Parts: sequence; structure tokens; C-alpha cells
Amino acid sequence: MSSRTRKKFRAATFHCSYSGCLKTSTTSWGIQQHYDRKHVTPAALDVQSALLHAQSFLPQLPSSRSPSPSPQPWSNNFSPRRSPRQTPSGSPKSNPSGPNPVPTSHIDTHPTIDGRPCDSAGHYLPPNTKPQPAAPHNKEDFTPFATRTEFEMAEFLFVEEEMSAGRIDRLSQILGANYPDQDPPFANHSDMYACIDSIKQGNIPWTSFSVTYNGKLPKDGPIPEWMTQKYEVWFRNPLDVLEQQIGNPTYVGNIDYAPKRYYWNGKRRYRNLMSGQWAWLQANKIAQDIKCHGSMFCPVIIGSDKTTVSVATGQNDFYPLYMSLGNIHNKMRRAHKNAVSLVGFLAIPKTSQEYSDRADFRKFRRQLFHTSLEHILSSLRPYMSTPRVTMCGDGHYRRIIYGIGPYIADYPEQALLACIVQGWCPRQPFTSSFPRADIHELLAPDLLHQIIKGTFKDHLVDWVTQYINQHHDPPIAKKILADIDRRIVLAPSFPGLQHFHQGRGFKQWTGDDSKGLMKVYLPAIAGHVPDQMVQAVAAFLDFCYLVRRNAIDDDTLDQIEVALSRFHCHREIFRDLNVRPEGFSLPRQHSLAHYPMLIRLFGAPNGLCSSITENKHIKAVKKPYRRSSRYKALGQMLVTNQRVEKLLAARVFFTEHNMLNGISGPHIPVTILKDTPPEPPRRASTEECGEVFEPESQSEITLAKSHVRGVPLAIEAHQ
Repeated sequence: MSSRTRKKFRAATFHCSYSGCLKTSTTSWGIQQHYDRKHVTPAALDVQSALLHAQSFLPQLPSSRSPSPSPQPWSNNFSPRRSPRQTPSGSPKSNPSGPNPVPTSHIDTHPTIDGRPCDSAGHYLPPNTKPQPAAPHNKEDFTPFATRTEFEMAEFLFVEEEMSAGRIDRLSQILGANYPDQDPPFANHSDMYACIDSIKQGNIPWTSFSVTYNGKLPKDGPIPEWMTQKYEVWFRNPLDVLEQQIGNPTYVGNIDYAPKRYYWNGKRRYRNLMSGQWAWLQANKIAQDIKCHGSMFCPVIIGSDKTTVSVATGQNDFYPLYMSLGNIHNKMRRAHKNAVSLVGFLAIPKTSQEYSDRADFRKFRRQLFHTSLEHILSSLRPYMSTPRVTMCGDGHYRRIIYGIGPYIADYPEQALLACIVQGWCPRQPFTSSFPRADIHELLAPDLLHQIIKGTFKDHLVDWVTQYINQHHDPPIAKKILADIDRRIVLAPSFPGLQHFHQGRGFKQWTGDDSKGLMKVYLPAIAGHVPDQMVQAVAAFLDFCYLVRRNAIDDDTLDQIEVALSRFHCHREIFRDLNVRPEGFSLPRQHSLAHYPMLIRLFGAPNGLCSSITENKHIKAVKKPYRRSSRYKALGQMLVTNQRVEKLLAARVFFTEHNMLNGISGPHIPVTILKDTPPEPPRRASTEECGEVFEPESQSEITLAKSHVRGVPLAIEAHQ
């Protein structure tokens, strides 16, 4: 027998010990992962829970305090790692009173608003009914593209490479000159753009409306420019955007069709939005209407965050509005799976320094924001009380009930909305015109601006630096700060650790910089500051890492509250040493006290963080702006976003029909011996696939007037 044959003979095959399961694996870890995912836990375990879960089934070592029988040698057919949940006889382990009881889990689904499948007419189907098979589609039909090569070429040039129009023309000329017997995929950039604009999938056009101040003008003195200016707001129909997300097959297996309660070892577990108490309470309110029984509750997560696209000079600001379906799991929202969609661009009113601090301008600016959101979301209002039958990604129809969900924003906007309790916000915010929407309970926690860049970077790091500068002479303070930077630089290279080549003295901080500094900052300051100050930073880091977990249970919530109490106790050192003589009346640190409650309401905060919208800025705002001519850039940015959305939707459609399997090879010309050459594949015309968006062709019509809290606003819709 050769050595290769002996190695193959010695290779073990691990079989799943669950009754009736035929799964095999060449590794014990692989079969254990299969068992955890398919037969034990309903949701993926986080790293810590998975390790604890696996550890409970390892052989128990003998203890000197309580002697145990000598362990039996492992046989060839059984080992704890090969059969992580059952005994050799096939019976499951059950010893809850032993030293390592089997972890238990169960899920409670809302009994009434449970997202039952129905037919296209809204009639509920019997349980376990399989969805109707999708309509057959020719795998060679890449309409409006002639071939798969054309589609992948357009996607590569426009989405991945972001090639300019001139270079696309140059590439087409090169291909045409070097391969005279073949036509290039596209004649020029206009040909490629027209083909992309003709894609049927993802065709959600942009529309706009204008808002103007319609109140009293000052009789004496000049009229401020903001009172006569027209503010234009561009948006897409949010109902179409959400239905596109609901029907996306990419999210199958990562979407909740009903509010759920997860329990692990008898403890409530919070992970995604639908696992929180808020979704369950909203379902209880919806269940009061009998016609909504069996519907699928779909909360709408709204995110807004201003961003600047200028480089070095100028002040080009945009105010994008994002939207996401609350049923989608947090990991999909963070994994760049297009679970967060651009739905609009809000107006940014500006004025001179003379009027910027006036109460009437501030009132107008706030009301412009709320009125714009109210108008954009108006298409959802009818389906917040009456179900709408919609096709889901798993092939089933369901009756959908929408609702306004948590609001994600950068910290200044959250502070603005949070001032409702002080009567500073409009008496009628945008949520007042929608059922079951209360702005007081919809402000989501923000890990980025409240914790990572807020309390840690803007507060603790600056306070430590301020203490060193206050309590030491300048030469000594500089040496201490230099030594702290030296310690940060000397951090060893290790996966997950960011290397700071010049310490912490960089000017532009990003969220990743702050998260990287958290991991090395505590040992860097130890010995240079009082022990209580080190303990304050340590307690805050404990709080930070606990709330950033993917799954949080009741025990973790207790640890969060303990860590927060320690932080509040130890941070008094900054007051005692005159670093914060005025105290800690800071909104961002005050928000930490609400995290246990917000986690119980909305699940793990990492799915509702403004870092998601910050990252979306790159693809939705910054890159489209850089591809524009900078002159009237917004219209060009809208066209770019719409074309990218169409290409992404087309890829989802082609993937669903197994049309993109394998690698697309080069086009090989084939000589066909016929008298009449075959007709080349025909591209669909614009009339067949929908109109091309042309922002210059919009016309204005008067729609309505809005008078909210004494600030009359005239709204004009553009068709």
C-alpha cells in the first residue's frame, strides 16, 4: 500500500449524529458547525456563545476535590467532537442538573401578526404551502443586453471601474480596430448608457418638489434671501424602494417575517430589530384591527446625514436620505448588500451670518426638514392601516403593513430631535401624520457619534491630554505625550490591531481610527495618569465592547449597567482634578444611560448605527459627485445612482435565474454555413423597457400648501 493510499485510508469522515440527517464532513469542526446551525440554534451564535456552547461538550477533566472514574479511550466511531450533541447510541444528552447542562433555546413568534403567506389576491394559504415556481426565463435572454458579455462589460466599466465616457469611447475604438471581424460590446459610451437606462429591473424614477416660505414678509428693512428662495427636494417613491427590498431574494434566510422573541438558556436575547420589544408592541397595536391579522409588519428605518464632497476648497454639501427595511437582519445591513437604499436628497437652507441665529430662520429650517420627510413618506401612509399584498423574496405573497421605524442620524440631528422634550422642536414633527409613530421613542442609539467618536475620542482622549498639560510643565507634558505615542506605535502587529505609525497625533479622525485606538489606548496611558483615571477609561471600554456585540442577552445587559455605573463613579476624577470643573452635563454621555432600554426596544445597536449611512455616502454621494462635471452636479448624481441601481437589480434577477453561473469567457466567433446569416440578438428599445430619466425635462405644477407651527410652506411637485 502506497503512502498516499495509507493517508487516504486514515482520513476520517465525521457523520452528523442527528436522527435522519445524512450530512458528513471531513473535519469535526465542520460537522459541529452544521449541527449548531441546522439542529440546535435558530440563529447563528456569536463567537463567545459558540465557544461556550462547544466547551460544554468537551470531556470533563478529573478534579482533585471530587474524584471521577478514569476516562474511557475514544473509539473509532465516536468522540465528543464528532458527535457534539448526542451519545453513541443516538439518544440526545439530557442532564440539566449536571456540571455542563445542554443549552436550550426557543423562539416565540407573534401569534397574530405572523406574516402568513397568501396568494396574489390576499387569501391566506394552508400551512407548508410551497411558493409557485417562478416564470420560466430563457437563460440566453439578457435583455436589454444582447449577451452576458455585454452585461458584465457594462457592469465592470460603470460600477467597478467607474470609467469616464471618453475612456469608454477609447476602449471601444481599440476593440474595434484590433478585432475587425467582431463588433465591440458597445459602439461608444452613449450606446452603453442607453442600454443601461433600458433595464427593466430597479426602474424607480426620481421626482422632485419645491418648498418655499409662504409667511409674512418684513415690512421694514430688506427681505432675507431665504424667505424668497425656492428649495428643491429630489426623491424616489419609498413604497417602490421598500417593495424592491422585500422582493430581493438575496435576503432570504436573513429576514424576519414576524416579530420574534429569542430565548437562550431561559434568558431573553436581542439581536435584530424584530427581536426587540418595540416591534412586538407595534404588532400588538396592529392586531387590534382584525383585517390586519396574519399580516407582515415592516418597519421603515430612516437615516439622514449631511455630508461634504468638497476637496480643499468650496462648501458643496448634500443631505441624502436613506431607507432600509427593518425586517432585514443587521448583518445584511452592515455587509454592503444594498439593504440601505438612497431615497432622496433634502434641501439645505443657507443664509448670511446676519440671519443665521434668528429664531424665524431656525424655525423655518427645522420645519423644512419635517415637511420634506412628511411629503416623501406620504405614499406609505395608506398601507400603515390597510395591508398591501406584495411579493417577497422567498416567492410567497404576503400582506404588508408598514410603520415608521427607528430614525438614524448623525449626532447634531439627534440632538435637534431630542429637544422635543424641551418644546424646542415643531409641535407637529413628520411622525405626527402617520399612525403608531411617536418621535419620542424612535430615536435610535448611535454607536459612532455617541460612543466611538463622541465619548471616547472627543471626551476621554481629550480630557487625558488636558490633564497632562495642566498638571505638568510644558517640557514634561510633551515628553509624557511623546511616550504615550511611542507606546501606541510599538503595539505589535496582530490581526485586528490597527498600526499607528505616528501615535495618536493625526488631524482627521475616522470611526475606524477611533475603534483602532480603543484597543491600544489603555496600556499606553497607564502609569502616566492616576489609577482612577485609567479605571474610568477601562470601565468605558467595557461598556463600549458590550454594547457593540452582535447579540445581547439579559446577562449582558446587567454587565452593561455595571460597567456604566463604574464609569460614572470613576469619571469623577476628572472633576476632582479640575479637568471638568463644570461637571458632566454632556448629551452624548447622558445618552449612555438609555442604552439598556434602547437595546431592549430595538435589538443590538450595531444595526442602527450612523456608520452605515456614513459608509453609504461613499457610493451614493461622494463617488457620483466625483464622476460629475461639478456643474449642477445633483442631476448627474441622480442619473449615476439610478444606473447603478438598475445594474444591481439586473444582477439579482440574472443570478436568481442561474444565468451567471461560471465564468464568462471571451467571445469566440463561429462561422455558420447558411445562405442567410442569422439575425443578431435585438436590444430592447427605450419604449419597451421604460423611460430614461432626464432631470432637465421636469415640469412644475402646484400641489399643496403646508402650514405647520406658524411657518407656512408652499410645496410644488415636479412630474
